[in-house]
Amino acid sequence: MDIVSFIIISIVALALVLGYIFGRKINLRLSRDVSKELERIFRPKDQTYIWIGGLIGFRAAYVVENYVTLKITMLMLPRHSVLYFPISKLTSRNDRLWVDWGLKNDPGFEFHIVEYGSRRLISEYRNNPRLTVSEGAIGSTRAVFLYDGKGKTVMEEFLSGMDTPGFIYFRMGGERKSAGLYCYLKKGEWSRAVEKAEAFIGKISK
Repeated sequence: MDIVSFIIISIVALALVLGYIFGRKINLRLSRDVSKELERIFRPKDQTYIWIGGLIGFRAAYVVENYVTLKITMLMLPRHSVLYFPISKLTSRNDRLWVDWGLKNDPGFEFHIVEYGSRRLISEYRNNPRLTVSEGAIGSTRAVFLYDGKGKTVMEEFLSGMDTPGFIYFRMGGERKSAGLYCYLKKGEWSRAVEKAEAFIGKISK
């Protein structure tokens, strides 16, 4: 091996190592911050975390008095992988969070709210004859709405005064007796969205 090849290989190896170290640090800090904020919002009696792929994210199960189940999934961009991180910015684009509330009782209504660009998330519900489909906006965010009779009223209450959603998809009610929220982990937005959803679900579920 000549000196030039050795230098190139050494530089690449160093870049991979440094990328792993700094990317790992960022993802670990982000997962700690997110889990801490989630525990502040939900105040679980007990919680279990399972790591996904080491540094990609986690699945969590919280024991919360008001719900049968409370499940959370967080997925992060692979910042520790210098080679795959640029590709993930094109495919996944953002760190993401899913929250699923298992309700004790059927709320007696159903509604779905989704950003227009992610309307594929509600494709399985669009042909349901019980649900009405409409389009509109939440502040400057274009959205698609699905709802039954009572669901429209409850949905309008949830959206009242909201100038930006902070989430990609939110649903409540239906055959699954559950509520769900999907959002990007944008600083300052995601926690407000989860907190608002939790407060609303808690009030409606009483």
